[in-house]
Amino acid sequence: MLTRLIFIVTLVICNNFSCHDANPDDSNPITPRDSCIVYEYIQDSNSLINAYNKYDSTPGFGYATKVNLFSYFNMASYLSDSKFLFHLISLDENKLTTDYIIFADIPNKIGCFELIEDLRNGSVNKFSEGYFSNWDDDIVVDSYSLDTSRSDNKIEIVSIDTVNKIIEGRFTCSFVFSKDRPKRSPYNLDTMRFFNGYFIGKYKVE
Repeated sequence: MLTRLIFIVTLVICNNFSCHDANPDDSNPITPRDSCIVYEYIQDSNSLINAYNKYDSTPGFGYATKVNLFSYFNMASYLSDSKFLFHLISLDENKLTTDYIIFADIPNKIGCFELIEDLRNGSVNKFSEGYFSNWDDDIVVDSYSLDTSRSDNKIEIVSIDTVNKIIEGRFTCSFVFSKDRPKRSPYNLDTMRFFNGYFIGKYKVE
């Protein structure tokens, strides 16, 4: 009788709280099993980087693990010609721009899209694109190109609320130092990977 009672209680708990395979560093919200964004663990625990935890959640926000540290973003999004443009901007304690990620030409529909073109190449075919740069207020410190050699650079549109103009998504991507000039910051690695990323916020129609 006791065994049966424990079994029933376990079923009720799982139904009420959506039991799942927990990871030690689960993101919030939890990445579902059917997501195209695969949950990643930190592979580099030694490199020194800068991460930022200042954000304003009113217009929109995002976050990701940046190499080995959790980092926040402000998010702004625009819809034009059935394609989305996303700006993810980190701010320091003085509210000055630090990290800046751009995703462009993302289709206006729910689904998973591979980032396959560096934004600065001016893609004629309008593939999904990405770009990252590190800033000191209004000055670019170091700029990065999308690592097009990887097949796991992805952005997933999870939901689009066309009434309230709210979009939600996940992302994972790697960028490589562009080497167009000497690197200025020792905290910027040759490769910068952002993973277990998430964003939500309003979008404007242009």
